[in-house]
Amino acid sequence: MPMYAWLKIRQSVPLLILLSTSLLLQASASRETTLRPLVADDIAPTVKFEGLRHYSRTSTQIPLTVLASDDVGISRIELWIDQVLISTNNVVPNLPSVTVNFNWNTIASGKHILQAKVFDAAGNSQTTTLVVLAGFTTQPTPVPNALYVAANGSPGGNGSQANPWDLQTGLTQPSSVTQGKTIYLRGGTYRGKFISNLVGATLRSYPGEWARIDGHHTTTTSTPLGAAVPLAASTVSFNGSVRFTPGNQAYIENELVQINVANSDGSYRVIRGWGGTPPVAHSVGAAVKLYGTGFVVDGSNAIYRDFELFNSNPVRVFVITSGQGGFLRDGDGINVVGDDLKFINLVVHDNLDGFFLTEGAANTEVYGCIIYNNGHVASDRPHGHGLYIQNETGRKTIANVISFNNFALGMKAYGASLGHANGVYFDGVISFNNGSPGYFPGNPTSFPNGINRRYGNLEVGSDDTPSNDISIINSNLYHKPGTEVEIPGIWLGRNPAGGNTNAVIRNNYVVEPSDAITFNYWSNVQVTGNTFYQHEGSYGKIAFLRGTNVGYTWNNNTYFAPAAILTCPTEQKRAPFYAFGSTGSCGGGGALDFTEWKQATGFDANSTFNATRPTGKPIIVRANVYEAGRANVTVFNWDLSSSITVNLATAGLTAGQRFEVRNVQDYFGTPVLSNQTYSAGMTINLPMSGLNVATPIGLAFTPTSTGPEFAAFVIVPLY
Repeated sequence: MPMYAWLKIRQSVPLLILLSTSLLLQASASRETTLRPLVADDIAPTVKFEGLRHYSRTSTQIPLTVLASDDVGISRIELWIDQVLISTNNVVPNLPSVTVNFNWNTIASGKHILQAKVFDAAGNSQTTTLVVLAGFTTQPTPVPNALYVAANGSPGGNGSQANPWDLQTGLTQPSSVTQGKTIYLRGGTYRGKFISNLVGATLRSYPGEWARIDGHHTTTTSTPLGAAVPLAASTVSFNGSVRFTPGNQAYIENELVQINVANSDGSYRVIRGWGGTPPVAHSVGAAVKLYGTGFVVDGSNAIYRDFELFNSNPVRVFVITSGQGGFLRDGDGINVVGDDLKFINLVVHDNLDGFFLTEGAANTEVYGCIIYNNGHVASDRPHGHGLYIQNETGRKTIANVISFNNFALGMKAYGASLGHANGVYFDGVISFNNGSPGYFPGNPTSFPNGINRRYGNLEVGSDDTPSNDISIINSNLYHKPGTEVEIPGIWLGRNPAGGNTNAVIRNNYVVEPSDAITFNYWSNVQVTGNTFYQHEGSYGKIAFLRGTNVGYTWNNNTYFAPAAILTCPTEQKRAPFYAFGSTGSCGGGGALDFTEWKQATGFDANSTFNATRPTGKPIIVRANVYEAGRANVTVFNWDLSSSITVNLATAGLTAGQRFEVRNVQDYFGTPVLSNQTYSAGMTINLPMSGLNVATPIGLAFTPTSTGPEFAAFVIVPLY
């Protein structure tokens, strides 16, 4: 039966009640001044954990704070951990608002399910549930005087923790965002297309929380639209709470419109027939889909770090009747047009391209980002790169980035038409298995198909302009044996007129089934300290050089190419080198063995060539300069062992620091190693077999793992 009560509200008296040595309750009781009519209590109470969100990292030494409220009064609060009742507090007297601190320092370290259950006197109840990582050191303290954005924030907010902005408001450079300010993204998913104009600020996830920006959003019209002439302005409203931003584009059925003005009443002024689409009439309830880049970054001198950008659009295959299908998926993850910007430790996946760095985005740095599953398949071919880079002046730095399993190339510095690819520096990048999602049974591409086809891992060059000042150092590139790669592992130079100059290729490990490295018409080139391995059964070249030998320094490299390709069938030598058209002993095609290569070029006086497969386990651990204890691990497992041992001396961890290790091919899956504490001289064992791979959103195909021969991991500090 329903419980009835006289409500006694108005005059508040503070109470402090010590319930036990493990439980402290602070509350406000109320003294009645007037009597109200008797009413049925059928409203459930509310409850939440204060200061924690899903997958917060916290310490068991910090009490769990539970906030509960009810229109009549709370009678009982229970704490459950891993579905076991840990503690019960019977609230006497029943209070409308209570705060309870539960000690839980006897709970073991690890991942736990926390549940707070609250009951009112009528028996109505409510439960809140969180998964937390407990027993870790206290998470970093937020910087003082920071500003805040939340998924449920408001344009009318003031950027405080209690009254946060919505994301777009925070990105429009409000007056309180002064030089050096930090804007924290509270945990959760932000849906829509966003444009940043930040200058001098840092945008990052709040410590211990994780923010996700999803560039895919669909809704319907809530007002009709009449037919219009092309580029006319109309007013329309949309259903739902997601705000559109001036500059966004949206499809209303098959008409593309440009959002021009966001009106104060929630409607929008739109420019009709954008992109040549017909501006026809639309009734209430017409389908609407936001279109274009998920996150456009203008402004300058700003830092973006520690959050996720993706597109949840489930459509990954497009059949078109003519032309190319490169822009059918709705937008890149990040389109960078501002200058002097840094993008640090982001996770960017399942967009059109992951990053598009425009020519005007001078002096951009992309560091420590994880980029995968970007692209789609059209009927002409797979499209979508991990990084698409253009640059004319200044410098673009791509460092410690991992780019893999994108539909086309992993990293592409390319200027179409009169575009430029100058001043691009790759340092410590890992690029592997790119092209793998684009070839699967039954896909509609007219190109040669088959699940063993791939695209290149790193390309630099422009169609009509020469490239200058390119550096690739300390990097690791890999394609599996038995794959057919459309583009060489490192491909430098596209312009047939030549003129490319100044390239440094140093201390890289490049493993490819076809051409490992190709130079087209370059001068002033340094290639030193590299390891190149051309897989068994290959018919390409370890090194392929066109043009003339002008200003080349090429020495102290190590080559592997199995003897099986060093025969001369039909007088065409399957030898692993090609140099400026020189002809080898078998004649035809210019194929050279290692001795002929050295004679023709004067290169590699102190280099070694091995007509075998490599052996051993080269392991590269590279610390992250922006987050202490974070590091990338690259493993070439030539012995095909099921597990490997990694020394953590160069990972940047400090004694007592906790960490986990994630398989980058399934970055958000279960870590391969959890809840570790670092000590000097520590080694860890990591699996090389049975590694999971993240399936591209909407695709009924999962690329195969590159293990056990190759894998990449990320050491992630735990707070």
